[in-house]
Amino acid sequence: MNKHSQYAHEIADQKQIEEINKMYTEIVGTGGAEILSVNRIARDRIESPHLLKNADFSPTIVRNLITEGERKTTESLETSNSEQIQ
Repeated sequence: MNKHSQYAHEIADQKQIEEINKMYTEIVGTGGAEILSVNRIARDRIESPHLLKNADFSPTIVRNLITEGERKTTESLETSNSEQIQ
């Protein structure tokens, strides 16, 4: 990325940030929920990489991936909440 395009990218990012801040302020101001924290949840390395190679989207595989995501979300939120309490 050259210096000019990097600068243009930074301006676009700044405009997006300003727009997000404006929308957030409007939502919170009209009785919406305030965001107190943000948690990043990343998928671990897939135990069976052949699933991606074969593009297996069977209902069982999809359900298992959803269940795994829900479990990780719960664990992340519980860890985050316990850290905030301490």
